[in-house]
Amino acid sequence: MTKAKPRPLRICGLLLCLTCTAGGQVTFPPLDFVNLDFEHAQNVPDAPSPEPWGWDPMMASDAFRFWTTFSGEPELEIDFGPFVAHNRWYDWIPSVVLFDLHSAYVIEGGYTAGLKAGFDLLGDPHSASIAQTGLIPPGSQSLQIKIANGSSGFHVSISGQEIQLAPIQSSANYILYAGDVSQFSGVLNDLKISVEGGESRIIFDSIGFSPEAIPEPNAVLLGIVGFLLLIGMMRRRKSSHQSLMPML
Repeated sequence: MTKAKPRPLRICGLLLCLTCTAGGQVTFPPLDFVNLDFEHAQNVPDAPSPEPWGWDPMMASDAFRFWTTFSGEPELEIDFGPFVAHNRWYDWIPSVVLFDLHSAYVIEGGYTAGLKAGFDLLGDPHSASIAQTGLIPPGSQSLQIKIANGSSGFHVSISGQEIQLAPIQSSANYILYAGDVSQFSGVLNDLKISVEGGESRIIFDSIGFSPEAIPEPNAVLLGIVGFLLLIGMMRRRKSSHQSLMPML
């Protein structure tokens, strides 16, 4: 007498039972955003790669747990397949990077995220992005994110709508930005951080949702940000002028 093979329905029923709580209710993964400070990284190399040409990859699923990393359209993964960079920017291709304390880029805690736009082999620009779907806590008024000084060309969006960020606090190596997310409060949404075009890049950390509305930007802080932007414009203008000197 041969034993009957288990039917798929029975197997599915068994798996369902294994996921039930003592009260008979099915448990599901949490819907809240997680790993917004990037401290959930695992299997991180203890030391920088000795490779002189800088190929020091990590599995994206280890570096950015609960996040999706990609270049270009959301359905495409970053150009390195399942890999992201570790402590290094790649020269001209898009980069999604996990920085740890072996680097000089950590904003807070043990890990910080970085994105850099780049180009493909044909010279066409490509963006770099990181995204996650989750529930924005009910009562949330603002999103806050710490972004390193010198970051440029970055975008933060929720369900495809760009969030207008304003600086609300400054530090030696980062600026705390905040944006209004009150209309998304209590609803499942896609959170996406991206950089577009050329050499745009962002280093960021400590994303959070606050029940506080966006405070009025400090006048001194706005002056500092404006001054830094002015210095950057003057440097670019000076560089452009110098490049034209031999032609005069």
